[in-house]
Amino acid sequence: GAGYDENKIGAHPDRDALDRAAGGRRVWLKHTTGHMCVVSSAVLADLGLADAPTDVPGGLVVVDGAGRPT
Repeated sequence: GAGYDENKIGAHPDRDALDRAAGGRRVWLKHTTGHMCVVSSAVLADLGLADAPTDVPGGLVVVDGAGRPT
């Protein structure tokens, strides 16, 4: 999907919210600016990022307080 705006929905969706909505399916949402995206746990797993952040050239993996990629 594309074009989500956290100002209109109250926050950036994170992996847990996407997982609840998608029932384990892969979800990739591009921000309305085109400068970022959010993904579900299934996508993080496919990328090898589900359990711990990895340096992504030209990117940033946001983590929660426990260091879990969100």
